[in-house]
Amino acid sequence: AAEDALADDRIVHLREVYIRPFGIGAMLTAPIRTGQEVLGIVSACSPLRPRTWTAEDKGFMASLADLAAVALEAGRRAQAMSRLAAEKDRAEAASRAKSLLLGTLGHELRTPLNAIIGFAELLRTEELPKADRLEFAGHVIGAGHHLLGVFNAMLDQARVESGALTLAEARVSLPELIDEAAGLVLPEAATRNIRLDRPAPPPGLPALQGDAGRLRQAIANLAANAVKFSPAGGRVELGASFDARLGYRIWVADEGPGMAADDLPRAFEPFRQLDEGLRRRAGGAGLGLPLAKAFVEAHGGTLEVASVPGQGTRMTIVLPATRALRQSEAPGSRGGRWSCGCP
Repeated sequence: AAEDALADDRIVHLREVYIRPFGIGAMLTAPIRTGQEVLGIVSACSPLRPRTWTAEDKGFMASLADLAAVALEAGRRAQAMSRLAAEKDRAEAASRAKSLLLGTLGHELRTPLNAIIGFAELLRTEELPKADRLEFAGHVIGAGHHLLGVFNAMLDQARVESGALTLAEARVSLPELIDEAAGLVLPEAATRNIRLDRPAPPPGLPALQGDAGRLRQAIANLAANAVKFSPAGGRVELGASFDARLGYRIWVADEGPGMAADDLPRAFEPFRQLDEGLRRRAGGAGLGLPLAKAFVEAHGGTLEVASVPGQGTRMTIVLPATRALRQSEAPGSRGGRWSCGCP
C-alpha cells in the first residue's frame, strides 16, 4: 500500500510516467498468484491526495486478486484442455487417414503385384505356347505401368502437400493438349464402348503459357474419372473455349451417376473414393481429382464442378486470361472428334 504515492520511494519509477500525469494520490495493490507464480497485480488508486488504506480495503483487494487468480487459472486450464482436444482430434484424423491410405494402397499395390508374380511364374513354363507367352508378358508390362502410375501419383501428392510442386512453363497448344489427354484414356473407353467426343475448338483459340505435362495430366485425370463413372455405351465430352475477360474454360462432361452437393468436398480429399464398391471394381488410388485440382491451382486457375445425381458431372478447368499468348491462333490447332467403341 502506498498511502502517499508521490512520496513513496518504492514506486518512484512510476512517479513521472504514471502518478503525476494521472493525478494519483495513493495506491493499493495486491499480487495475483497461482502457487509461487505471480501472474499480475490488481491495483486501486485514490486521486489527487494521500489516503490511509484500512484493513477492509486491503482485504477486499486481496480477495479481488484471489478471484482474478482463479479466473486466470481456469482460463489456462481451459486452453490446455482445448489444445489436448485438438491434438486428440488431429491424432484420430491422422489414424483414420493412415488406415484409409493403407487400405487404398494395399489394394492398388497388391493387385498388380499379384498379377506380375502370377504371370511371371507362368512365363517360366518351358512348354508355354508363344501366343500365351506374349499375352502374359503384356499383362506383366501393364501391371508394371499401373504400379508406376500409382507411385508417380503418390510422389506428386507429396510435392503438393510439401509445397514443392514446380511448373515447367512453355507455349501450350490447348487443342493438342486435349487430344493427347483423350488419347491416354482412349483404351479404357474403348473396352467399355464409351464414346469420347472432342468438339472442334473455337476459331482463334490462343495458345497459353503453362506446364504442358501438368495440364495434360489434369485433363487426363478428369477424363479418366469420367470414363470410370460412365455407364457402358455412354459418352464423355472434352472441350475448350476462351474469353478475353473470363479466360480459358476446359471441360470434361460425363453421363455417370453424378454426385450430391454434400459429397463434392470429399471427392477432392486424397485417397478418398465416394463409391468404395466402384473402387474395388475399377481401382484407383483416389488421387486423380486432388492432383488435377492442385495442378490447375498451381497455374492460378480453379476447378469448378457441376453435378446432378442421376444425370452426370461436368468438371471445368478455369485458367486466367493472363496466360494467353499474343497470337491469333495456337500452333497445331485442329478440330475433329475423338470417338471409340461406336457401333
